[in-house]
Amino acid sequence: MKKLLIALFAVCLTACSSSESTKYYQLTTPQGAALAADSTSAFGQQPKHLWVQSINLPDALASTGIAFQTSDVEYRLAEQNLWASPLDQQLQQTLVTNLSNLMPTWLVTNTSLKGDTDSLTVTVTAFQGRWDGHAVVKGYWLYQHQDEAVRRPFERIVPLKDDGYPALVQALSQAWYQEAQQLALQIRP
Repeated sequence: MKKLLIALFAVCLTACSSSESTKYYQLTTPQGAALAADSTSAFGQQPKHLWVQSINLPDALASTGIAFQTSDVEYRLAEQNLWASPLDQQLQQTLVTNLSNLMPTWLVTNTSLKGDTDSLTVTVTAFQGRWDGHAVVKGYWLYQHQDEAVRRPFERIVPLKDDGYPALVQALSQAWYQEAQQLALQIRP
């Protein structure tokens, strides 16, 4: 009888602990964004090249769990709401896609090309939800063109349209797109 009760208790604990399934999230790009133009300019000249190098993240953001800031000094990493692929890869790929759409006469890539290639390095120091119902994206980027370099900090705060992780991921995607728009304005000649 004792063994039966222990087995029944173990089954109940297992059922309770697995009641919430793990969900995976991917950053989005804006709906209806213009498609990237052909990789040659209207005059047949080669376009400017921009190499978006890998995105640098602190260890906490490199985790699979989506980050949520619960106070000025306290953070939580989700255990059931995870990034579908590493966050640094998602940030790099969506940045390449967004910049390609925003700068159609440039060839924007995540690989280095031979020849005259500008480069962009991005360090993201905050990419999380916040207790006040906002998504926060913060960091700095370094743009290198020939022998010149420009470093700019950024901070985007976007209100969540609803509760929950889907709304948070949408707001983070929107903030990341807003930074891509600003970046495109600053590096285009």
